[in-house]
Amino acid sequence: MKKDTTAVLALIAGILLLLTCGVLNLFYIFSSQATPQALLAEGGFSAPGGIFQGMGLKNAPPPESVVVEYMNGIDTGVNGERFTLSTDGSRLFLDCEPSTPEGRLLFSFLQKAWSFQISKAETEDLKSVVTVYITCPDTELFAQPLKQAVTEALAQKVAAAARVEEIYDENGHFRKEITDDAFWSALGTVSADAKQKYSVTVSATLNLEFYERQWHIMNPAQLNNTLDMRVQALHSAAVDGQEYVAKEYHIEETAVMGPLPDQTKFGITYDPAEVSAVLNSFTARKLIGGQELCWSPDVPYVYGSPIRYYLDDSLLVIEWQEEEAGMVGTFSEVFVSDGSQLRRKIAGDDYEYQHFYYATQLAQQANAVLAVGGDLYHHGRNCGIVVYNRTVYRFDPVTCDVCYFDTKGNMHFSYRNQFSAIEEAQRFVEDNDILFSLSFGPVMIDNGVDVTPDYYQWGEIWDTYARAAIGMLGEHHYLTMNLNCGTGHLYHYANLRQAADAMVKRKCINAYTLDGGQTCCTVVNGELVSPVQFGNERYTSDIIYFATAIPSIETEP
Repeated sequence: MKKDTTAVLALIAGILLLLTCGVLNLFYIFSSQATPQALLAEGGFSAPGGIFQGMGLKNAPPPESVVVEYMNGIDTGVNGERFTLSTDGSRLFLDCEPSTPEGRLLFSFLQKAWSFQISKAETEDLKSVVTVYITCPDTELFAQPLKQAVTEALAQKVAAAARVEEIYDENGHFRKEITDDAFWSALGTVSADAKQKYSVTVSATLNLEFYERQWHIMNPAQLNNTLDMRVQALHSAAVDGQEYVAKEYHIEETAVMGPLPDQTKFGITYDPAEVSAVLNSFTARKLIGGQELCWSPDVPYVYGSPIRYYLDDSLLVIEWQEEEAGMVGTFSEVFVSDGSQLRRKIAGDDYEYQHFYYATQLAQQANAVLAVGGDLYHHGRNCGIVVYNRTVYRFDPVTCDVCYFDTKGNMHFSYRNQFSAIEEAQRFVEDNDILFSLSFGPVMIDNGVDVTPDYYQWGEIWDTYARAAIGMLGEHHYLTMNLNCGTGHLYHYANLRQAADAMVKRKCINAYTLDGGQTCCTVVNGELVSPVQFGNERYTSDIIYFATAIPSIETEP
């Protein structure tokens, strides 16, 4: 009887021990929380099993649930820290949230597009292989769209800037703060489509082993804070090599004056090397655009005459005097960024206005950087076709050739008797987007061909007078010329043939004769810089002028 009681007590004690171990084991199961930090510190990720190895394996959570817990821990993070997981197909990487604002922005982009899905588990004995499909952004996929977005952002900044100096340094490079701002703006734009457009799905294999009553992930993710490096790589790929975006300047065609030129942009020198240095600057080179220059440091300058120049982001002017056929040739070479910078100023800004001014006065009224005398349209003679602000005001198609300028700054011509009715002339104006015309002539050069006539009604072409002309050397590229009487061995005047030869020699593709005599003059920054026939200016009706297109800098009174 005593033996039976002992046996029963032993059995009861064993059952109690078994129940106690089970409760403790269950408590361990439900209280165990493995964090990304812990798994990185321990070198593995574990989930509890049963009391005995065999019984524990049978009662342990399946390997898939261990992997899900592991992945969810990475996805959600703990203690305020967050992680994303990436893979190169064989290795897993944990990207922890960086401390820099730039890295956090990229991290946010990565996390929004990150997800995972358990595919399958292959378990044999005490080992299991679980395949996980991870969807995550591939930065290589959006490198090119990001660069394009940066390009567009930079173009918008250029367009919005009042002056080009706000965007570029003196070498024409984007300022760092401009490219940085464009990059982060572009990254935000691109990241909005990250999940739909720039994510890839890759597979990762997690190897698990069951020991010490737990499943252990044997190849957990390795912590790599690579986001700062990725930001730097993305920034370099998107920003490096961004090409110069030209600032588009424009003067409204209804404006009666150009913006006030920047006086610091004017220069005067007796040293051609100074001008050569100006022409070699980035600002000048982008205006020149690879075209051949008419000006040269080796021209036969009139002794003691200076070279004047003006350079800003929209306009390049070089004015000089050289000997031409025994006369003083005052030449001005001009490059503009926009055709609206070649303009006409008429007295009173009204075709019917009766009072005339000196060319210097008109140039000052117009804020002209460079001006030359025009056609003296209101000189008591019915001469040619007058177009002003797109409207034909006078129609006399018989007397002279007419030069027209369109809104892009290109020259067009009509010849005597070309139009038989005013409607034809108005249609020509509309078809060619003509803004204004000049009625004097004749045409000297048309599309590279010397068409200077032997007879012409106006201008006493075979007599000798001061002569004036305007020509085109290329796109947005002009040449103005005054041939006048100087002193000493340059005390001569020219006939029209000599004037035309001077424009042909300088390779004009188009050239037209302006009114000569006392109307023949060149004005730079409001100052008369050329000799004038009979020694003084005369009142005139109009000038042709070039203006900067950069808005004036407002100054305090």
